[in-house]
Amino acid sequence: MVRQTLLMASLLAVTGCGGGGNLSLSNLNPFNWGKSDVAEVQAERIAAARSTVATIDDGRILLPSVGSIALDRSPTGVILRASGVAPAVGYHSAGLRPVSAGRPDENGVARFELVALPPEAVIGDSSAFARQLNVATFLGNSRLRGVRQIVVMSAGDERSVRLR
Repeated sequence: MVRQTLLMASLLAVTGCGGGGNLSLSNLNPFNWGKSDVAEVQAERIAAARSTVATIDDGRILLPSVGSIALDRSPTGVILRASGVAPAVGYHSAGLRPVSAGRPDENGVARFELVALPPEAVIGDSSAFARQLNVATFLGNSRLRGVRQIVVMSAGDERSVRLR
């Protein structure tokens, strides 16, 4: 019984040194020994994550126009939906790319770009219905703090919707 208790206590102590909870950032974690300050370590992790988000270049280009945008509310945030018409059939991987990592500007405006990857080869002329792209993204309540308006931009125009 004593062995089982010691085994359980040691397993609990070792699992607490992992990367999930607050104990992983505490001074009780032997992996943090020798580091100057745990707050500095956490700040470095956050800065590294933010810098990788800001420098992503995925090759997608702005669509010529935004057709429509809408917000669908949920208890945990909103779903931002947008549609646009591509210049040719075959555009793919469409999405809403956040500007400034999705953070609002000083006026409370969060901006997104309506983007898609162009096709390898243009197939030919087609109707606007065939070239229409629909996209959506979820924005949680924590990400909506300070946001009063959302703007979806394209190469030729932009549309906005207010949060109530």
